[in-house]
Amino acid sequence: MVTNEQALTSVAISQNLTTTLCSIELFRFDETRKIIYILAVTSLDEELEIIIDEFGELDRP
Repeated sequence: MVTNEQALTSVAISQNLTTTLCSIELFRFDETRKIIYILAVTSLDEELEIIIDEFGELDRP
């Protein structure tokens, strides 16, 4: 189950991405690793990978 911290962070990140005209291509919760994974593409076709851990902290691989 997604934590409150993950939920809040993922909404904020998603809003920021779409406000800056990025397209969210994938939004996935991995139940085994307890992470949210977001893959977005910028208007310049650059890929952004964002991982949100169970504490709501960001990690970009």
